[in-house]
Amino acid sequence: MQGINDVDPLAGHEKYEKVKMLGQGSFGFVVLARNKLTGKSAAIKLLQRMSMNKYVEAEILNHSKLRHPHVIQFKEVFLTSEYICIAMEYATGGSLFHYVQRQGRLNVNCSRLTIVVKLKH
Repeated sequence: MQGINDVDPLAGHEKYEKVKMLGQGSFGFVVLARNKLTGKSAAIKLLQRMSMNKYVEAEILNHSKLRHPHVIQFKEVFLTSEYICIAMEYATGGSLFHYVQRQGRLNVNCSRLTIVVKLKH
């Protein structure tokens, strides 16, 4: 049986190719991808097409309109045969969860930024 790390949901896609798996959650997973045209990296969140609901739609609409230097930039959304794919800027620093774990405790200014970022999701 194939594991989630072995799956290439972007196989045959004209613009993006999978580089590696970044993580997974309850509703989908995220891969690091390379834009074949520009060579730039992108994080692509993949959600099962059958999971499309008002919350996924709201996330796409809200994230696509949000512009702030401290928030991951939305790039585009596209469909494959199985997935709704949300392409975003790739942040090399790791996940917010792991950052908070490493820090142990956040100061007030960092906590405010964390709340703003968390509200986005």
